[in-house]
Amino acid sequence: MDKKTVLRKSDLIDSVARKTGLSLDKAREALNAMLAEIIKGVKRGPVNIPDFGAFRTQHRSARKGRNPRTGEPIDISSSTFPVFIPGCRLKELLNRKFLKKNTKDLRGKE
Repeated sequence: MDKKTVLRKSDLIDSVARKTGLSLDKAREALNAMLAEIIKGVKRGPVNIPDFGAFRTQHRSARKGRNPRTGEPIDISSSTFPVFIPGCRLKELLNRKFLKKNTKDLRGKE
């Protein structure tokens, strides 16, 4: 099996800085601002990014479960969790094995 490389936040910051000419501090600030806006938006409702995908929340009802160690029944409280739904263009690009070293953006531009 091939080892996959994990893309970390620091890698994104480096890439944004390199591609935009921003300093690392400005690129970090921009990425943090974008992530904060997505989080803030998802708390209000779905966040749609055309060609990329949508972030939304999903509710999980309270339910009965079992403690895996003891087997005792436990109550699991309800929770809300984030969900990402990939957009059609992103799925298309991934299925065409489009991800190369010098990829185009989601709209096909260099």
